[in-house]
Amino acid sequence: MRERKRRVESFAFYDSTGIEKHLASMAAKGWQLEKITSWFWRYRRCEPQRLRYAVTYFPGASEFDPAPGPDQQTYLDYCEEAGWTPVARWAQMQIFCTADEDAAPIETDETVRLRTVRRAMRKNFLPGSIALALIALLQIVMRLWSAAHDRLAGLVDLLSDSADLGSLFLWVLVIGASLVNLVGYGAWYRRSRREVEAGGACVPVKGTYRRVSQALLAVTLVALILWLMELADRRMGTVALLSMGCAALLLLAVMGVKHAMKSMGASRRASMAATWAAAFLGAFLLTGGMTFLILHMDLGPGRKPAETYTTEYPGGHTMTWDIYHDPIPLRVEDLTETDYAHYSCEWEAQSSPFLGKYVGGQNAFPDGEDAPELRYVIVDVKWPVLYEWCVEQYLRQYDQWYEEREYRRETPPEGADWMYRLYSGGEAADEYLLGSGARVIEVHFYGWEPTAEQLAVAAARLARAAL
Repeated sequence: MRERKRRVESFAFYDSTGIEKHLASMAAKGWQLEKITSWFWRYRRCEPQRLRYAVTYFPGASEFDPAPGPDQQTYLDYCEEAGWTPVARWAQMQIFCTADEDAAPIETDETVRLRTVRRAMRKNFLPGSIALALIALLQIVMRLWSAAHDRLAGLVDLLSDSADLGSLFLWVLVIGASLVNLVGYGAWYRRSRREVEAGGACVPVKGTYRRVSQALLAVTLVALILWLMELADRRMGTVALLSMGCAALLLLAVMGVKHAMKSMGASRRASMAATWAAAFLGAFLLTGGMTFLILHMDLGPGRKPAETYTTEYPGGHTMTWDIYHDPIPLRVEDLTETDYAHYSCEWEAQSSPFLGKYVGGQNAFPDGEDAPELRYVIVDVKWPVLYEWCVEQYLRQYDQWYEEREYRRETPPEGADWMYRLYSGGEAADEYLLGSGARVIEVHFYGWEPTAEQLAVAAARLARAAL
């Protein structure tokens, strides 16, 4: 029979009434609070008993204090003399218990109580929630900006990538959790202030807060697991998983430094300095270490070429190329004759609940500079409302880099509903944008201009390809 257990509790920092009732219920079941850590509340087994709990706040306290300061110690001594035993501390929160049903309440002035809670929240939890929400919002904005400006049709790429969307969704959940804390506290404070001004007491925190917090936690855990599963199948997923693991180790190390400084009796200022120094040094080493791993080590199986091909240049210089034989829905040989023997056929696929994006190509190497090449992008739009937006993203993909490039609408070949052709400097290029049903197709012909019949065959095959 275990003597201790840890639980993840979802109480708001200011929910003193809810915490008191919960701890009294746990004591009646034979579990008494022993310690509150950054992750868990730790309980120890005891005889089931009827205990009263009191939660108070001491704004002058800090989680970096090795021990209660003189004023706080005086306060603790006063509480013990009144029959209340200190149980645990959580930043500025102090938790006491007593078996004496007649013990006088520690706090009787609700105005002072409300003011104390407000000062404690302003010192620690409110700035943390605001900073976390801003960091998450910055991550989302930077990712969207990068997708919109760093790649051709980058937003289509983002919306078809489950891993990218998963990371954005996790940041949205972080913002949601921060807003629940901020809005919940604001609503509680306004209601409590009205009650106190009317001669009443601070109001209890509504049960809705805990239910929403627990739901957010459950959704976050599920989303995180699904995101990690999506990353596990990718080469860069190894990097992401290693980064997360190292970040977790860094967090544990920083917390360990803080705990060690407190155990040694270091001052608040020294403990804060050592903790921040450990955080910055660890972040620097983590960044450098991950950069080294990415550049110098094999982080996963990746894609293995079917074969390699070596070309020799004048002077004896050689270069080896990877050749892939991925199955692709359209090959150069389906459209025209070619005697080039070293094509590399490559296929990439990614999909999300919104879009599926598939990129295929048949590439030649320098010794086949006259060999025709082919590259195409197929986008399956799963939500009809996104179709016109998706087409517009491709039509405008060159606007910010190549002003001389524009798409002009032309008569579509058989098998397509519509077609645009790219023009550069007023001259037609061998790049086409076609639509068929819920599918948007971009196809490039490198080194050759397709005939109308060849274009019709390409459109028909790509429109009907089972992906």
